[in-house]
This record gives sequence, structure tokens and C-alpha cells, in this order.
Amino acid sequence: MSFPYPMLSPHNYTVWAIKTEAILDAQGVWEAVEPVEGAQVDAKKDKKARAYILQCVPEDIVLQIATKKTAKEVWDSLKTRYLGSDRVKKARVQTLKSEFDALQMKETETIDEFAGKLSALSSKFSTLGATLEDSSLVKKLLDSVPDKFFPIVAGIEQFYDLESIPFEEAIGRLKAYEERTLRLRSNTNDTEGELLLTHAEWQMRQKGSSVDTSSGGKERGSN
Repeated sequence: MSFPYPMLSPHNYTVWAIKTEAILDAQGVWEAVEPVEGAQVDAKKDKKARAYILQCVPEDIVLQIATKKTAKEVWDSLKTRYLGSDRVKKARVQTLKSEFDALQMKETETIDEFAGKLSALSSKFSTLGATLEDSSLVKKLLDSVPDKFFPIVAGIEQFYDLESIPFEEAIGRLKAYEERTLRLRSNTNDTEGELLLTHAEWQMRQKGSSVDTSSGGKERGSN
């Protein structure tokens, strides 16, 4: 099975690395890039993995990494190039932590949109060799949603262990509450619209009655 190879750019390394790793794993050659400790890398798999990686890299970068003869050397070279040395990695991790701490859900955002931002940050942490545990993501999610989610947040905090509940389950429960709230709001708006229409009709009828009464009075007066 052939896969569309993502092309590396100066701004997409994190996503590129995730997609390329998945492709190499599906092709059965990822072990050449990250071999099991003490295991011997198969030469054919190594050559295939190296060839696959080069398919995903711009020509100017290919020329610079052409001297790397193994898939692992090519991969590590790209990783260092786009993520930097250990010192730079640590600095980037700190930047991501600051971004993570400052992130708050906007009133206009949906749960899916905000959860997507948290997942994207989690992927960036992973690429840098750091990890965001589910418990951290869950707590951040519950602490960051607007006040309108307070009832469901209180329920989750009361009935679930925040250290063990999966991030996806917390998202699912918040989404269910969000959808239910939107349905109730929609029904309320429809009912209010009907009431307003009925009130308007009543005013028109009253106005019509007044006109009829006024007209009738004049006719009787003229006789």
C-alpha cells in the first residue's frame, strides 16, 4: 500500500514527524529509525526507511543530509536541525509550558476547538521528548472552560478521579453537555418567538377591535 508522503517545511516539523513516523511504521521499517536496544538493524529495512524519509524532504535539505548513510542518522539530523540542541529543546519546552498555562477557552469556542488546541500542544511536547499526562490535560480542560460549563465540571470533579479519567472521556462528557445546552437554548428561543408572535397577533386584534368600535360609534352618532 502506498501512502502520500508529507513534505517537510520550516514550519511543520511536529506534524511532519508524526505523519512520517506513522508511514514508516505502517511500512514495517520504523525500527530502523528507533531500533530496540541491543537489536541489530536489518540492512534492507534501513535502506528502505532512509529512502522513504528522503522522499519527504525538500531537495535543498536532501543535499545537506545526503552524507548520512543510515535512516537513524538522517532522522536525528533533521530532528536536531528543526528542534535544536538539548539546550534549545529545554527552552522550547518552557515556552510550551507557558503557552499551556496561559491557554483559556473563549466564549465563542466549542469544546472540540479548544480540545484540539490542547492536543496540538501535547503533540509538540512529545516531539521535544516531554510528556503531557492525561491528568494534566483533563485538569487544564476543566479549569479553562467558561462558567457556563460549571455544572458538568462540578459533576466530573465530584464523581470521577481526575488522576485516572482519560482525556477523551472528559472531552466527550463536556461535548454532551454542550450539545444538550444548545438544544435547550434553541427550544427556548423558539418558544419565546412563538410567544412574541402571539402577543403581536393579540395587539393587532385589539387594534382591529378598537377600529371597529370607533367606526361603529361614529355611524350610530350620525344617525
